[in-house]
Amino acid sequence: MNFNKVKEKYSERKENKNSIAEQIIESAPIIENSVTVSIDTVDDYRDSYGEQPFNIDEEKIAALSKSIAELGQLEAMIVRESKDMIGHYQLLAGHHRKRALIANDFTECTVKIIDVTDWEAYCIVCETNIHHNGPLPSQLCRIFKRYRQHSTETEESLTASQLAQMYGISREQMYRYIALDNLIPEIQNLVDNELISSNSIKDLRVLEDEQQSVLAEYVEFVGKKVNKSKCSKIIEFLLANYKATRDDVYCFMNAPKGEETKSNYATMQKMTKKEVSEFIYSYLSDFKSPEDIAKFLDMDFKGRKEE
Repeated sequence: MNFNKVKEKYSERKENKNSIAEQIIESAPIIENSVTVSIDTVDDYRDSYGEQPFNIDEEKIAALSKSIAELGQLEAMIVRESKDMIGHYQLLAGHHRKRALIANDFTECTVKIIDVTDWEAYCIVCETNIHHNGPLPSQLCRIFKRYRQHSTETEESLTASQLAQMYGISREQMYRYIALDNLIPEIQNLVDNELISSNSIKDLRVLEDEQQSVLAEYVEFVGKKVNKSKCSKIIEFLLANYKATRDDVYCFMNAPKGEETKSNYATMQKMTKKEVSEFIYSYLSDFKSPEDIAKFLDMDFKGRKEE
């Protein structure tokens, strides 16, 4: 499989029969070109982690169901022989078609059986299924990581630009999706559901897991999309207020204009020398390192600490 041939954009490749998946299918040894088998013997694809790298598109199933009801199955599904069960097959291309057949009470289906490696099977599944309803950012993250890992472990060279082109996005977008792997599952889910802008993925990496959890709780609580600008504002607040809660973030984001709190540092700049001395002295026991002082300067001003 020559990744260097991958130059076309996804928008051009949707109808292009010379994609990597098509190259694999066309060059793979054929065990049976067209054979009828029990639909119960055709198992959905699962990768080495037991996952499907794509979502099922219910609208596509509905459209296929209507077509199959009128015309029957017109195109064979692509499968390979199962490694786990004799007489069973692993479905590579045709997951939506299989469900449409079942919806029409079909007990048998037509398949094309090919002989491919695990990696070739993964490529076929990703390319022929992932674009039906638009891949989620977390799905793209896993796929990109798998492709890049395979490229580094084999002689099949695949550049970042080529990989990005395969899915019709820029290199910057690709690296942004890969960075999603550094965020907690709750944040990944919010990005998938477009409640947090994907443009904020890299910025969010500066937050500790606990702070990410607070942000996730806040977004779920308000139930509205947080764009990049708002997300940046919340990130700055959480960095300056390490122990902030969801309610603290809510109050901060909903403070009336002109009443936003100022940091200790900003407030101290307007104090007299005596006021600064007394203010810092009241918190002196809290400082164990220069880093503690730096965090304190960024925190919201709350006045002198009561003795």
